[in-house]
Amino acid sequence: MPSNDQILAGLTIIVNKWQLVSIFWHMYFAILAMVLILKIQLTKRIVGVVLSLPIFSVSVVAWLSLNPFNGMIFILVGIISLFISLRLPHENVSSAPIWLKIPGMILIIFGWIYPHFLSTSCYLSYLYAAPTGIIPCATLSIIIGFAILLRGLDSRAFSIILSITGLFYGITGVFQLSVQIDWMLLTGAIIIFINALFLKHYVSVNIKPQPDDRMTAWGVGPKIACISLTYLAFAIIIQVKYPGITLMTTNRNIIFYTLGSVFILVGLIIWASGARIIDKAFNENKLLTDGIYSIVRHPMYSGFIVFISPGIALIFRSWPLLSASIVAYIVFKLLIPQEENYLEMKFGQAYIQYKSRVYAIIPFLHFK
Repeated sequence: MPSNDQILAGLTIIVNKWQLVSIFWHMYFAILAMVLILKIQLTKRIVGVVLSLPIFSVSVVAWLSLNPFNGMIFILVGIISLFISLRLPHENVSSAPIWLKIPGMILIIFGWIYPHFLSTSCYLSYLYAAPTGIIPCATLSIIIGFAILLRGLDSRAFSIILSITGLFYGITGVFQLSVQIDWMLLTGAIIIFINALFLKHYVSVNIKPQPDDRMTAWGVGPKIACISLTYLAFAIIIQVKYPGITLMTTNRNIIFYTLGSVFILVGLIIWASGARIIDKAFNENKLLTDGIYSIVRHPMYSGFIVFISPGIALIFRSWPLLSASIVAYIVFKLLIPQEENYLEMKFGQAYIQYKSRVYAIIPFLHFK
């Protein structure tokens, strides 16, 4: 088993040796992007095949570079994704909503210019020679980005195979090889998994919602998570790259650890108190107004935004991580009207009265 340094050195050699291959795949993805921008109709089957082919490229490069592990993994993933793609219907692809387009485009840009391994003194080289189509993380980032933009081709299987592969290589890059920029791939894998898991299945209710009003038990939570996680990945990268200017203090003060731990504990209790009963209540068309819901209307959002996220920032003494809470709250304010309008339509005056007396996100304070 090679050491981490040997793996990174090997990847550097591969990236610089196969630059012509990477230039080809940049042109390939540029054509796909142009087709989508011009709104030329493509079927889900065609796009699935188009996104599967670069996976085989990574496998071929890995085999030729004497890396049988990546070669085997990517040939299996390529075959599975191609098989799934060939079974997709001859329906035109559809564009994702704006809250998914943003992380999708960020992932495409990240994979396009993947700022690692390429030996060059000119940063413009990353625009056409970054290791897309050569090594796993850069390639998966751009493929997942396109998949998110196109709602995972409305295929749970296609989304999940990409998310599992992205999670494996994202975790390996961040935690084993210490390539911190791979937080972006890890975030993208989580986003496409959330999209596949929560956003494609709806539960019927006692009224017939319009298409734009359909809602799962998790409300707009997956949307908030997708955007917030994308920003969180940037915050982590900034924290790792510039610790000298992003730390609240350079001293390991016990106060930060204690306060952060308390915040996280309280947040987890609030989040779990809401999450454990929301699904059953949604299926039974029941408006929750007691327990944790008697002091805050959105306990799961409150637990994460008000307590858990700031608690993590305090433990790591990080200003960028603290700013992630602010971004999550802004996203919450922008998206929560969709959920609350749905609840008003579903429960009528009962929800309007409940909304007037119970607080939105900060417990015990009327801060709407």
